[in-house]
Parts: sequence; C-alpha cells; structure tokens
Amino acid sequence: MRHRSVWIVVLLLLLTAAGCTGKTSGKPAGDGQASSGQSVPNLPDALKSKGWQADKLPDELPEYTEGVVANSGGEEDDYTIILSDTDKEALARYLDQLREGGWIVTGENNDAKAVLGLYTLNFKWNDPDSTWLQINLRTGKEGAWPADQIPPEVLQPPGGTLVGGVEILQSIEDMWYFTYTYDGIDEEAARAYMQLLRDNGWIGDDMAVSKAFEWRGEEYGAYIEVYETIEIRTTFSCNFYLGD
Repeated sequence: MRHRSVWIVVLLLLLTAAGCTGKTSGKPAGDGQASSGQSVPNLPDALKSKGWQADKLPDELPEYTEGVVANSGGEEDDYTIILSDTDKEALARYLDQLREGGWIVTGENNDAKAVLGLYTLNFKWNDPDSTWLQINLRTGKEGAWPADQIPPEVLQPPGGTLVGGVEILQSIEDMWYFTYTYDGIDEEAARAYMQLLRDNGWIGDDMAVSKAFEWRGEEYGAYIEVYETIEIRTTFSCNFYLGD
C-alpha cells in the first residue's frame, strides 16, 4: 500500500512539471520591435496624429513623401513630425526641394537646418540605421522695432521681416549692444540699407558705418555692421555708447 502511494505522488509530480514547462509567458514576441524585427525608437507621448497633417503645417512646407509619417503633433509654435521608412538620400532630396521653395538650408543629416521667414526646421535621426527621421518645426513671432529703446539715428531696414524680438544688452558701462535679423534681405538689400544710413549722415562702407549724435541731451556714438548674410536672411549688429 505504501509503495502504491509513493508511485501516485511521483506521477502527480511528473504531471505538474510537464504542465509548467508547457506554459508561455503570455507576452507577445517582439514587443517593442517593428514587424521586421528592427527596434523601433520611443516616440513622444504627446504626439497623436499619423499622416501628413497639412492643416496644421504652413503652406510653405512641402510634404515629405519618401517616408511614412508614423506620428506628429505639438503646439502652434513647436511641432514635431516622426517619419519611418526613409533614409539619408531621401532627406537630401527633401532638402533640395526646400531650397527650390526658397528655404535657406544649411548643413546635412543631423546638422541640417532650414529657415524661411518665421519658420525654422531641424532634422534628427532617431535610430542608428537612419530610417526614423524626426523633423521639428518652430514658428517664431514677427518682432517689433524697439524705437523707444534706441537712438532714432539707428534706422530700421526698409524691407524684409524682423525675425523675433530685439534685446538690448549692456555690454559694459555706458555701452549697449543688440542684433537684428531680417528675412527677405539679401546682400544687395543689405548694401542698400547701409547706403540709406550713409545718406543720413553715417560714415563708412557697405559693411560697417558709424555716427556721432546727440540723444536725450547727451553725446552718443554708434556703430552698425553687417554681421552675416545667408541667402535672403541678414543679421546686423549695433553698438551705441555714451560719448566722453
């Protein structure tokens, strides 16, 4: 009788072991991977929309067609687009398309940047194989010329769009500095602006001018130069200071 009980216990143990080895974890295979087995980068939780959201993007931004919009979303001034199934060659062709549309494109791949008016695009690869591309679109605000903060002799460029605000910084005691960037001003328009300043008493050439004047009952001097021109976008710098 005792031997029979022992055999029954052994049989039950064997059946239990067989049942355990046949169980699965219940976790889908390939979790966190694409159907091809390739790892999929984590996507921001805030993004909600698949497909090219033309109604949320500026007309000046052409659709990226050599890829699949896996996700997109954001705010009016900061929008993100995530694309899959694309590559570096497709991005290069898209950058050429942006250039043809008037965008100022600098760099390539992860260093690529494109600007047009108040819009700025940045590009970033989200995986080692360069098949997942992230595009960030930032929309700036048109700035206002700070006429009440600077001497009236510092004339505003007559054309173009002031990109962003103008911040007046005090570099040292009795000396101030600021830059102003205008979209729509190329090298020729920048030269015309410098000529306008010379026509109003400034002394210099097409790259830099200076002038002494009275402002708020004090003697001041100022210096304006063309800091940088990239295609149709020019940045000027201005220093003005209290005279001796």
